[in-house]
Amino acid sequence: MAHAIVGEWELFKGEGGGAPLERIEFLEEDGRLRVRYADADTPQPWARVDETGDALRFEILSAGSSRGNAHYSYELTLTGPAGVAGTRRRGLLAKVPVTGRRIAAAPAAGPDAAVALQGGPVPASLAEAKARAAEAAERAAAMRRPVTGTLASRPR
Repeated sequence: MAHAIVGEWELFKGEGGGAPLERIEFLEEDGRLRVRYADADTPQPWARVDETGDALRFEILSAGSSRGNAHYSYELTLTGPAGVAGTRRRGLLAKVPVTGRRIAAAPAAGPDAAVALQGGPVPASLAEAKARAAEAAERAAAMRRPVTGTLASRPR
């Protein structure tokens, strides 16, 4: 099953309606399966994936914020060649059902896989690299909120 999940996946809360929660990518190296967030803005270390029967279990550390980092624990199973279902849990909170769909197929194994483990995703072409950069810039622009006032302009 480990080889079938290698690639990039988009995860959704519940049955898959609405905006995606995040993108994750799986990589197989030396018979071991690894995972991380596929966000090109924040390169992260690869996390280990434990395979128990049909279920894949792993824990990813979220990006840092003013409140610190959050640990997300996942338990996923394949529901077909391009789908996954399972749960996501933040810390000790309740499990939330998630579904996912495949976005990109697995990169070829070999020297590129080792480079991807050290630095980041290796684009197959210049067009793919430009598309990822544009998508990351669009996500960053959507995250910014306009400043509506300053502390000095607030009434006391």
